[in-house]
Amino acid sequence: MISMKVTWNEIINSIRPYIPNIYDDFMKKYVERTGEITSLPSGITSIGDWAFYNCTNLALTALPEGLTSIGGNTFQGCTNLALTSLPSGITSIGDWA
Repeated sequence: MISMKVTWNEIINSIRPYIPNIYDDFMKKYVERTGEITSLPSGITSIGDWAFYNCTNLALTALPEGLTSIGGNTFQGCTNLALTSLPSGITSIGDWA
């Protein structure tokens, strides 16, 4: 028997193409329940469409360095964002992100 250690992010990233909103829905519910959020966990490579739509308590000051893609409408209506720059590896930003 082979034993492997797999992280939560690896699991989410492996199923994301098949169930694209599972992580985004989880994050939105997390933000809604926990109050003001100023950072996201490292290891996130993409944020899907509408992920944080109208999350007014999302007060990010930075995005994780490994992030490469931001979906459309991701931060629309997030009135407390305080981002001053994007990670250098961003290759795709959706409309109205």
